[in-house]
Amino acid sequence: MSQQPHPEPPRPAAPEPPKNNPKQVAIGCVIILALIAGVIGIAVAMMDSSNGGDGKPGDHAAAIICEDFVKQRLKSPSTADFPGVTDADYAKTTTLSDTKPWKYKVTGVVDSQNGFGAIVRSAYVCTVSTKDNDTWTLNDLDMTQR
Repeated sequence: MSQQPHPEPPRPAAPEPPKNNPKQVAIGCVIILALIAGVIGIAVAMMDSSNGGDGKPGDHAAAIICEDFVKQRLKSPSTADFPGVTDADYAKTTTLSDTKPWKYKVTGVVDSQNGFGAIVRSAYVCTVSTKDNDTWTLNDLDMTQR
C-alpha cells in the first residue's frame, strides 16, 4: 500500500500593507517641516542673542583670529600650543569698539618651538578689527619671549 502525500493546505494570503492616505502623508510632512523650521529658528535666535543680535562677533572669535595671526609669526607654527578655554592663561579679550568696525585687543600666551627646537613661551598682544565678522584686519601684534 502506497501512501499518497497529503496535499498541503493553501497558505493564507499575506495581509495587505495599509494604504497611505495622501491627506495624512501631507499633514505628517507639514508637521515635520514645522519642527525642523522651529529648531533652526531657535538655533539662530540663540546665536543672535549671544552676540547682541547685531552681528557683532564675540570675544572668543577675536581670540581665535589672533591665534591665527600669532601662528604666522612663529618660527614653527605647527608646534603652536595655545592654552585651552578653561586654562588660567587663556587669552583675555577686551572690546575696544562696540560699533562697526568692531575692534578687540587680545592678550595671551603661546608655547612653540624656537629655531633650536626648544619649547619657549611667548606672550602676545594682538589688536584686530572687523566690519562683518568674515574679514578680519590685524591692526597690531606685539610678541615677546618669556
